[in-house]
Amino acid sequence: MNKSPFIDTDIKNPKTVIGSQTRVALFGGTFDPPTIAHIFMGQKITDLFHLDKVYFIPCADPYHKSDSRQITDFEVRYEMLRVALSNMSSQSLSILKYNDPEVTRYSINTVNEFLKEYPECKGNIFFVIGTDSYNDIVYWKDNKSLLKLVHLIVIKRYDVPELAINLPDHVVFVGLPSTAGISSTNVRFNVKHKYSINHLVTQDVNEFIVKHNLYSKES
Repeated sequence: MNKSPFIDTDIKNPKTVIGSQTRVALFGGTFDPPTIAHIFMGQKITDLFHLDKVYFIPCADPYHKSDSRQITDFEVRYEMLRVALSNMSSQSLSILKYNDPEVTRYSINTVNEFLKEYPECKGNIFFVIGTDSYNDIVYWKDNKSLLKLVHLIVIKRYDVPELAINLPDHVVFVGLPSTAGISSTNVRFNVKHKYSINHLVTQDVNEFIVKHNLYSKES
């Protein structure tokens, strides 16, 4: 089995790990809701890999989500993500919006659609996922084709151990201990039980959740 490199946040020269030409990352997810951890991850991988841009891509209909709860409407999640990034000083964090559910339902579709718009990025794309998604990657549509198109960054979740999966060398694990305990699941739980979420989301997202009465009736 190929052993993937592990990057912690004190790495000196991350360019040497994957290649000096990689400048764009695609960060897909449900973002239900987007947390300060998502934003911190975007900022950190920008710094670690000297990226020009990190594109957050909210999934319209993530087929691999196995939980039974109703995912918040796509337009609402997109607006929350826009609000979360609106006051960021960094110009490197942006959003791509694909209204066609088929584009974001499968990661290979997302990457192929992105390359149609930005063909100059071919061979220079990072794809960012969490440990939970990494553990399911063997079930993803056309996963081998996907891994030929991207360099995979796995954000380690300390509550989810990664499985031993035989993947190419261009898979990198990034440890961000400061994000431990910050998750969309915890936000929804806290809102339902009327606990504070000030430490989990930006003020703008907090106000958005309150205004639209989101997650208060989570099952």
